[in-house]
Amino acid sequence: MRKRDKGFDEALRLAVRRILTKGMPYHKLALYRLCNFNYTSKGIHVFMKSLEKNIDNLKVFLLSRILYAISIVRYPFFNKLLSRLRRSQLDNGLWMDYDVNLDYFRVLNDKGIALRITLDILASVTRLGISSDFLKKGILAIVKTCSPEGIWRRTFTKSKAWDVEVTSKALLIIGEELDEFRQKYALSLIGRWLRSSLMTGSCDQPWALGWATLLLYNRGYLKEEELNKALRMIVNMQSSSGYWGFFEENIELTFDHVLILSELANLEDVLRDEVRRIVHIKMRIEEKADDFFKDLKKDVINDINRMTTDLTNDESLSATLHRAFSWAVIHGISKRQNPKPLMNLFHEYLVKYKPSDIFEHAHTIANYVLYEIARLSNRYELLGWLLRKFKFKTWESSPLSVIGDAVASLPNSNQKIRDLYIFALFILIPSLDKYKHEIPCPVDIPLIRFLRKLKLITTPIIVAMRDYGKIREEVQALAQELFPDEPFKLYAFSEIDLKWCKGPTPCVRPLRKGYMLCPFHDLCSNFKSISSS
Repeated sequence: MRKRDKGFDEALRLAVRRILTKGMPYHKLALYRLCNFNYTSKGIHVFMKSLEKNIDNLKVFLLSRILYAISIVRYPFFNKLLSRLRRSQLDNGLWMDYDVNLDYFRVLNDKGIALRITLDILASVTRLGISSDFLKKGILAIVKTCSPEGIWRRTFTKSKAWDVEVTSKALLIIGEELDEFRQKYALSLIGRWLRSSLMTGSCDQPWALGWATLLLYNRGYLKEEELNKALRMIVNMQSSSGYWGFFEENIELTFDHVLILSELANLEDVLRDEVRRIVHIKMRIEEKADDFFKDLKKDVINDINRMTTDLTNDESLSATLHRAFSWAVIHGISKRQNPKPLMNLFHEYLVKYKPSDIFEHAHTIANYVLYEIARLSNRYELLGWLLRKFKFKTWESSPLSVIGDAVASLPNSNQKIRDLYIFALFILIPSLDKYKHEIPCPVDIPLIRFLRKLKLITTPIIVAMRDYGKIREEVQALAQELFPDEPFKLYAFSEIDLKWCKGPTPCVRPLRKGYMLCPFHDLCSNFKSISSS
């Protein structure tokens, strides 16, 4: 058994957390099944049903990655998917998608993209044990594009370098189709490329490092010392948030690296333990959500009433909107900012338009922002989206999305105020229940602390405090998986930090008759560190 490096363990755990929060549903499903868990969250179930219904409308690149992920665990294969792939195969035997705008794919030409998509499909179909005419046609197409030296060239837009990733993948998947000379020569070139990269500490195609290492080790061209150096180089390329990517976050590459690391560094049990831990936490969150949301709803209503005592007895819609907006601004604006100018703008809008229902509110606030306030705001992208929705009369079908964009477009406003305002409207106006699937999960410091203590999210705390958009994206992905119809329910767990994590007795809540342990104490690393000391 190979000696483990503790750094590899932590890198794998961090990447698994990233995938199981921000990854696509098919990534999460593959990891759950790979680790022998039958757990399927509501969001994944909804995605798989939607996939089967809309399979004819999906892009070929997305289909190839879905197939690659679910084939690892031999998930029930869709006949529709197989027939769709057969129909979308080009005459030359390859598969192609002309709209792939993902990370390093931007430096590839059409040939480079087509080869990668085709190799993913061939790897998946071969793994599933399916033999068909289109599979043979695809293999023949890959072999035809190979150079006499056994490598693949001319796949980049601005570089004439040979493609290490495609060459490594092709040798792993269809290596037997090449003659012995081309195989050996290609392996020697990949070996020289890898050793040169290890010596210099950098490489020209960093996305190919994992596949090259896997190929060389499986073929016996790599020593243990060189393997450890290569794995260390891969780990050093990981971001502090747990993903791999070179121009942007690349969750597909992160998924590939998780599988490669677990195989080459002998970390299958670490992968299984981390997935098991996260599954138990998600199941506990789903179990406790309703109870915590009831408490949160009461606390939010009491907080709003306390802040707006002068409007508590006014049941008009304008008063309700004013109360919700005031609460959202107080909790969503930076401490360095003065909330009065923003609240005065909203008060001016209410006095001028006096909306009578939520649809009129959506229409009038969009009109107010676009034609009276836009010149004062520098949120040009949001204003553009708002104008588009206004022209298409989106307020008639989706009023909350129009209201949210309008509020976020106000001067000195932000995305957090938008989320809190929409959430407050839902709490105060019962008729909005039919739009609950549109209500996002607001993100505040207590919720971030709770999720970080359970090691569910990976965004560093400094980044989360500074960039609301990044942490919102990660938390929203988690909320959509657990509560696809009511994503705002995850916000209820901000109560945990306020009621159990603070005070002289962390993890324990004193009551009149004894005490109550935090519902997540057995899953929280913070409780373990306190109890051990």
